[in-house]
Amino acid sequence: MLLMRSLQQVVNIVSKFHARSLIHNDIKSNNILLSLMYEAPWVRSTVIDLGAVTVKGAQPYEGKRFRSKDYPYLSPELVTGGQVTTASDVYSLGWLLKEVLLRFPILSPIRKKMIGDVMRCLDHNPNLRPSITNLQTLLAKINDITELVNARRIENF
Repeated sequence: MLLMRSLQQVVNIVSKFHARSLIHNDIKSNNILLSLMYEAPWVRSTVIDLGAVTVKGAQPYEGKRFRSKDYPYLSPELVTGGQVTTASDVYSLGWLLKEVLLRFPILSPIRKKMIGDVMRCLDHNPNLRPSITNLQTLLAKINDITELVNARRIENF
């Protein structure tokens, strides 16, 4: 499934930011570009709008207050002007994953497998959110399962 593969690419891109102690601070569907390709992996994701990128530990919005209902994809610590960490981006990735999961049928095996992990990404306590590495592992497993299911469908066709 191209959508899940593109999400995996986005998480991998954000992981590369984090490896350099950079936090994107503005991950949302509007800041993801998808390009369809004529060969594997069939889709290429690009994370754009680097205007809010800061170093880990910065307080980019100190003294400013946002209404979380206007920016639901921003982590609570970012909305309140607190210190940002990799968990801040994980929160935003969780919001993006939630947007995608809601498009799957309610009984979809992918939705069932991911819903708990996605909800942990959205925990208000940054220490309780999964790491970016955990998200990479989860999406890799989901993509492997999806490819196996699709291969079986083709065999049984």
